[in-house]
Amino acid sequence: MKKKFHLIVLSFLCCIATVNAMDIIHAEGYIYFTEDIRSNSGILSGTRIWRTRTNGSNKESLYISQKNVIKLHDIDNDWLYFTISMEGERLLHKTKVGSGKIEKISDISITFLKVYKNTLYYQIQDGTTYSLYKMDTDGSNNRSINEKMKRVFSIVDDSIYAIKNDGHPECMQKSDLSGNIIFNVETPYAESFTLYDNEIYVITRSRDAVYKMKSDGSSFTKLTGHNGISIFPELARGKVYWNDSQWNVSSGIAGGKISYGHIFLYDPVTGTVQNLYNAKPSRLEAIVDDVIYFTVYDEGIVRNYQMDLDGNNVKTRLF
Repeated sequence: MKKKFHLIVLSFLCCIATVNAMDIIHAEGYIYFTEDIRSNSGILSGTRIWRTRTNGSNKESLYISQKNVIKLHDIDNDWLYFTISMEGERLLHKTKVGSGKIEKISDISITFLKVYKNTLYYQIQDGTTYSLYKMDTDGSNNRSINEKMKRVFSIVDDSIYAIKNDGHPECMQKSDLSGNIIFNVETPYAESFTLYDNEIYVITRSRDAVYKMKSDGSSFTKLTGHNGISIFPELARGKVYWNDSQWNVSSGIAGGKISYGHIFLYDPVTGTVQNLYNAKPSRLEAIVDDVIYFTVYDEGIVRNYQMDLDGNNVKTRLF
């Protein structure tokens, strides 16, 4: 089974190699992630793609790109899809795991991509919104699906879920694989969403609540009004995990900022909210196989940790 999640760890000038703000992919018991290779003075000298078991064992290098930033997107049938930034463009490439060779698929600058049924679904940025397209895995047969979207979409059971952002109140939208609309549900200020167990969980731009609806667009309800929910909540075993946003820390990349806070758990069955981790400013990065991965900002240093779903067994991350 394939899972994808986001991991953000800051880099430091004293390091030779650091994990930066890149997507990490979990598939068939392996984790794929990128690592920036820097000199002692902090100059970027390349990016490496790694593969490792979730327990940190069997770590192997798959590919090194010289002086270019790599962003992982998806993996399908042992083909790993990623973009390489070149002169401001994010060009799509792929590699057969274990081959050590890469192929450029397209000259289109791609922001976000998913593979579904041997077809590549991807977004390109158009000002403050995103347009969705699809193409064959060799880069041919490009066609448009949707436009004026938020930068997040999911594909489940031959349906595309996305947030429409066309200047009117945002809508949670479901369409078929060609872009034909199945439903629109008005969700003002919606920023992101996630799917779990036939339900859609929606986060607003003000980050003041989690909402949910059925995957057919019905039963739109507010789950919690807890302040400061992150824009990328995670779900595990029917419970919602998120960060509040209390501190902004420089990402070290073009003046960008990363938000840190405390990690919370919401149980929709009992209606209770629990603070899982508040020892130091932290950021929830992912939940994989019932393990929470998070980073902690500790007096100018970012450290990598993991813990159980109930907040117990906190320890240094294994990979």
